[in-house]
Amino acid sequence: MCNQKKLLQNKFLIFFILISTAICQNYDLKVDLKSIPKNNSWFLNTNNFGIENEKFDGRLFFLMNYKDFELKINSIITQNQFLESYFKYSFSKKTNIKLGKYYKDYSGYLNNELSSGHMLISNNAMPMKKIGLNHSYLVKNFKFDFGISHGFFDKNSLYQKAPYLHEKYIFMGISRQHDFIGIGFIHEAMWAGKINNLKAFPLGFQNFLKVLIAADEPIREGQPHANAIGNHIGVWEFVYKKNLLKNNLTFYYQHIFEDTSGIRFANKYDGLWGLKIVNSESKNIFLLEYLETTNQNIDPPYVEESYYNHWDYPYGWSFKGNVIGNPHINSLNVVPVSVVHLGSIVNINQILSGKFLLSRKINKQDDLNFLINLSRKFNDNLSAGILLFSESGNVGIGLKTSWKLK
Repeated sequence: MCNQKKLLQNKFLIFFILISTAICQNYDLKVDLKSIPKNNSWFLNTNNFGIENEKFDGRLFFLMNYKDFELKINSIITQNQFLESYFKYSFSKKTNIKLGKYYKDYSGYLNNELSSGHMLISNNAMPMKKIGLNHSYLVKNFKFDFGISHGFFDKNSLYQKAPYLHEKYIFMGISRQHDFIGIGFIHEAMWAGKINNLKAFPLGFQNFLKVLIAADEPIREGQPHANAIGNHIGVWEFVYKKNLLKNNLTFYYQHIFEDTSGIRFANKYDGLWGLKIVNSESKNIFLLEYLETTNQNIDPPYVEESYYNHWDYPYGWSFKGNVIGNPHINSLNVVPVSVVHLGSIVNINQILSGKFLLSRKINKQDDLNFLINLSRKFNDNLSAGILLFSESGNVGIGLKTSWKLK
C-alpha cells in the first residue's frame, strides 16, 4: 500500500510538471543523482535538508515563474519526500505572500551552501509548513524589509498536539557608493501544542498577541521571575558589505538571544561571526565563520540562556529530529561550543570546479570534519563529480551527477 501511494504521488508530480511546462516557458528543471555509502560524515548528515543519507538518492528541482506567480518544487523522488516547495504570489514588487514548505525570507547575505548554518533557521532540518507575508519599503538610500509568518511543527511521540511557530523580522539597510550597512532583528517563537500526559499550552488569539510581543505569563511556582509564553529565540544581525575593484567583502554577525538579557548583550559576543569574500571575475568564494555559544548560563537565573533547549518543549529547537538552526548547537542538552568553519568554491577553469568545507570545535577535543566536492562540467546541462569526506577519522568517497533538463 505504501509503495502504491509513493508511485501515485510520483506520477502526479511528473504529470503536474509536464502540464506546467506546457503552460509556461519560463522554468528551470533539474535532476540530481547521488551515490554514497551510508556513513557518519558530519557534512553529509548536516545541512542536508533533514534527509537521512541513503546509498542512492535522486532529487528533482523545478522552479517556474509566470507573471506574478512563482512555484518551486524540490523533491527526493527516491524517498517520496518534498523539500523546500512553495507557491508565492507578488501583489507588487514590494509585497508578496508565500505558502508551502520553506525556510526563511530573511538574511539574504548568508551563503547557505557554504555556511555552517544560520543561528535560527538553516538547511539542517526539513522545512516547515508555513504561510508568510513579506514587504519592502525604500526611502532614499534606506531600504526596509519586514515580514511575518505562521508555521507548524509536527505531532510525534512526545507532542500530542503539534506546537505552532511564530516568526517575524525587520531589516534596515543603507547603501552608499561601494558600501552597505545593515541591521536586523529576527524573532522566532514556539508556542501552543500539548505534551503527552500534560496539560495543553496556551492557545487562542489573545495568547498569540502575547507571543507576538513576547509578553510574560504569571510566575510559576519555584521560578525566580516570570517567563514569556512559549519558547522564544532570536538574533540581532549586523552586516557590512564593501565592493572593491576585484573582490566583494561581506562581514556579518548574528547575535543570538533567548531572553531579554541576551537582547541587551548580557551573553557577550555569543553568536555567528562571518567573513565572505567573492571575486567578481572568477566568482571564487571564500568563507570564514566563527561560532561561539560558551556564554550561556553565565549568571543564572538572570542570564540563563539555553539557546536551543527549553523546559516546556523537551525536543527543543528541532523539527523531525533535526536541529532547526546551526547544527553545531545541541537541541537536547546545553553543550557550549566554539567552532571554526571554512567554506570555499573554487572555479579552476571553465569546466572544473571544487567546493571545500572544513569545520572543527576548538573548545574541546574534536576531529577535523571536511567535505571536498570536485565537479566536471561536460556541457551547459550536464555535470558529474566526486565527493571526498571525513568519516570517523577515515576518508569516504561518493559520486554525484546533475542533469539540467531546461
